[in-house]
Amino acid sequence: MTHSLTEVYLHLVWTTKHRYTTIDGSLKSKLYAFLEDELIKLGCSVLKINGTEDHVHCLIRIRPQLSISFIVKQIKGSSSRYINKNNLMQGHFEWQRGYYVSSIHKSEIGRIVNYIENQ
Repeated sequence: MTHSLTEVYLHLVWTTKHRYTTIDGSLKSKLYAFLEDELIKLGCSVLKINGTEDHVHCLIRIRPQLSISFIVKQIKGSSSRYINKNNLMQGHFEWQRGYYVSSIHKSEIGRIVNYIENQ
C-alpha cells in the first residue's frame, strides 16, 4: 500500500481559568469561529464546537503528524491571545491548565455531535 488512511477523531474539552463564566453570547460566536479557523490551519477537520460559559467542547479529526498536546497548546494559546489582544471581554482572559481528550470511534460521531450540541 503506497498511501495511508487515518481516521483519528477526538473529543476535546477545556475550561476557563477558575471556571469563570466569561464565555457569553458575543464572545462565544467569535471564539468558536476563531477556534475553527485555527484548527483548520493546523490541518484538522472540525465536526463540532460548542460549550457553555466556562468550557469548550470540540470534536475534530486530526492528522497523524500532529500530537494532541500540540493541537491543544496551539488553539488554547492562540485563542486567549486573540481574546485579549482584541479586547473581546472586560478584564484578562485565561484558560485553565490541562484538558480532557477522548478518542472517538467513527460510529459514535453522531452521538458525540448531539451531546456537544446540547451543551
